[in-house]
Amino acid sequence: MAKKSTITKNAYDKRKYDQVRLIVPTGGKRAIETAASLSGVSINRYVRKAIQECMERDGIDSDILRMDGKPGNIAKKDLQETEST
Repeated sequence: MAKKSTITKNAYDKRKYDQVRLIVPTGGKRAIETAASLSGVSINRYVRKAIQECMERDGIDSDILRMDGKPGNIAKKDLQETEST
């Protein structure tokens, strides 16, 4: 049986966070781990930052991925404008 603290944390995470499964070619995970380690951040933070930078480059509001852990909002109009281009 899991500890109460683990159960509580998992319940909180399920309410507050979405999860995305990332599939990379063999060796890709190790390369990402190494890059994150060399940058001094977690794999999660490293990948989120890469996605955020890509979204910003593409002109998409990336506040939803703010690194302070507080979710922002992507306006529907922003998504519609991106889809129409």
